[in-house]
Amino acid sequence: MALKIGMGSPEAWNNHAIAMYLFQKSVNVDFTVQTIRELQNLIREHPNHSDGFYNLGRILSEHGRMSEARAAWFIALYVQIPDTTTKGLSVIL
Repeated sequence: MALKIGMGSPEAWNNHAIAMYLFQKSVNVDFTVQTIRELQNLIREHPNHSDGFYNLGRILSEHGRMSEARAAWFIALYVQIPDTTTKGLSVIL
């Protein structure tokens, strides 16, 4: 059974941003700024979407913006933890 993803879903939004970023290499046009904006808009609308934070960090790191990339990756890890109480963290640690 195929998974249906609507165009308004965070997964589709994330995939669109990454596809645009990867497409730039084949057309020799820089879509970096647009991709970063897309991912920032995605995580503003869906603050628990860890893939958006991860991909934002990946693109920022590729362009030497390491402190911003590390912050995005930290948030990506943080939002993946369903229970950040002491009990939840003790299970992870």
